[in-house]
Amino acid sequence: MSMEHKAFEFDWQFFKTDFLTILHNALASNDVVPLHSYIEENVRFLVDPYEGEPLNLDWRTQVENVHDVHTLGDFAITRFYDPIKDFGIGSAWLDCGDCLTHSSQAALLGQTVGPSFNPFDPGKMGSYFQSPDEVSQSFELLSKSDNSLTIEYLSFLRSCLARQSGLYVTF
Repeated sequence: MSMEHKAFEFDWQFFKTDFLTILHNALASNDVVPLHSYIEENVRFLVDPYEGEPLNLDWRTQVENVHDVHTLGDFAITRFYDPIKDFGIGSAWLDCGDCLTHSSQAALLGQTVGPSFNPFDPGKMGSYFQSPDEVSQSFELLSKSDNSLTIEYLSFLRSCLARQSGLYVTF
């Protein structure tokens, strides 16, 4: 499995008010019931995070593991981003260690969500979020870099700033 950096424009404010507490509590308790309820109530807004296809009313047949909080959270958070619109740096991430500072690498990621003992990570390779304020900080930091890896990414961050969006970054 390759380590590909994927980044998506993310409706952080809506996520924060509508779902963050549900996700955090489910991760802390390992209880899937609130996630099942959330998906049931919002199925018409959700898509498959891998294919981008809308979930149907029989969504459990589309989810590989309906007993895993990370898997269910992965489907539920599609309410806040479009998984088809990936603006990440892809496999170029593997070269970042040699050409970007530690703080620049961190600006390409963000913060985890959930309890420290069980942060949200459906792909088991890292999942990170940035609020609009953090996107602004990342933009400022990466703007100071003359690295070609970040040029297109800066354009993406600029568009997120213009819409006051956050980021979802995953591998």
